[in-house]
Amino acid sequence: MAADRPATQPSSDGKVRIGTYDNRAVAVAQSGNAERALGIVDSLAASGQLDDYYLLHSTRAELLRRLGRTDEAAAEFARARDLATNEVERAYLESRRIEVSGRPPSAGPFD
Repeated sequence: MAADRPATQPSSDGKVRIGTYDNRAVAVAQSGNAERALGIVDSLAASGQLDDYYLLHSTRAELLRRLGRTDEAAAEFARARDLATNEVERAYLESRRIEVSGRPPSAGPFD
């Protein structure tokens, strides 16, 4: 059963691979249960091994936005933006941060 698998599994090169939880969280969110999906994502993030994975933070941000937790969502969009290496993705994540927070960009690479 997928729920019995670990959220992350180390590979032979020591890197962490995301298991089935990420797909499960998306499916749960699409069914309209953002709170439950956030719980799945948070359990995936609990180890800290994925803290530098920008898509984890952007996923958390979107779920927090859906739940009306805009300050937390803005912080997660900012974290995802800071971790992303592609300038197009960084610009998109910054636009989502601004949209959620209603505040202009903070001092940094987007000023």
